[in-house]
Amino acid sequence: MDAKELASHLDGKKMGGYYIAKCPAHDDRKHSLSITDSDSGLTLFKCHAGCTQEAVIDALKDKGLWEKKVEATNQRSTIDKEYSYFDENGTLLYQCLRMKPKGFRQRKPVNGKWEWNLKGVKRVPYRLPELLASKKGIIICEGEKDADRLASLGVTSTTFPMGAGSYDTSYGKYFKGRNVYIVPDNDEPGLKHANSIAENLSSIASEIKIIRLPGLKEKQDVSDWLDAGNTKQQLTELILATPAHNRQITQKVDYKRPKQPTYHEISLGLNNRTIMREWELYLRPFLSNLKLSN
Repeated sequence: MDAKELASHLDGKKMGGYYIAKCPAHDDRKHSLSITDSDSGLTLFKCHAGCTQEAVIDALKDKGLWEKKVEATNQRSTIDKEYSYFDENGTLLYQCLRMKPKGFRQRKPVNGKWEWNLKGVKRVPYRLPELLASKKGIIICEGEKDADRLASLGVTSTTFPMGAGSYDTSYGKYFKGRNVYIVPDNDEPGLKHANSIAENLSSIASEIKIIRLPGLKEKQDVSDWLDAGNTKQQLTELILATPAHNRQITQKVDYKRPKQPTYHEISLGLNNRTIMREWELYLRPFLSNLKLSN
């Protein structure tokens, strides 16, 4: 990952021959991290607020943004899982790789060989051909593993390369006029990522909802929720009951202590069963537009 790409994930901007960005190791509001490319191909960075290199590296690892070079030892990194990204015509653009020991790398095909960076490559949402072929609602989750898990249930699902904070405005055209349901991981970066996507798609998508999965522990995701015995039908019911995204609700979200709402609280904020039934009847004409699978 070069300096430009790393900076793009950290709310960075170019300053002459280098980039400045928000340091991931502290609550940075002043773009304290400087990032540049060395002549030897390494990406160099320094936090001018005083964070150590180790602290910055640990924070980058937590975000899936740290690419550690493979050393010539007896315990070499190996590819655990390949996630391929294709363009609208089904042409392979690049791959995101889950490594063993745990880590993430990216590569692109060039003249029959792999180059281990995404420099100059067009970025697209994951599972783009399936997304374009479907006319149903789209779930945006956080990570290829979750997108594949939902797809195995017949759900139209996608994500973006390199996890939370990786949304690019160029993706917006693929969601024009679509119903979009964002399912974040249960942590602060995931919720911020979800709200950022919702804000960016607010004037593009037909409908946007941020779906909070009840019962998740810190950092758990939709795969964990399904592993706990929840079903596609329950997910559909949560989507129906969740109010549409708007700016006022987004600004009031408490990221550090998210409330796990009940079914009634999500839908109306009331516990009156008669009103709930009336609301269900009101929604019935729209159910066909909320189906998740083909």
